Amino acid sequence: MRYFAFSLIFFMNISPVNAELYSKEAAQVFLTEYCITLVDEIEKSYQKQKEAVERNRTSDFNKLGRWIYGISEVFANLDCSNQINKHE
Repeated sequence: MRYFAFSLIFFMNISPVNAELYSKEAAQVFLTEYCITLVDEIEKSYQKQKEAVERNRTSDFNKLGRWIYGISEVFANLDCSNQINKHE
């Protein structure tokens, strides 16, 4: 799981060294954008999974499934559904 979180930080070009949020509002905006980025990545990976099925590449399909599962776990742990619903 640590590898996944580390990969996700690099994937999203987020530097924890430069992360400075000075208000709850700024933190909420950041968290909402982060959650939306997670959903976007799940959708992209799902499309790639469909392509893998069409090409009969079960190995790629399985790798993407694990990737989607990991992102979904982060999404659930952050309670992103509530974050996104608050800002619609």
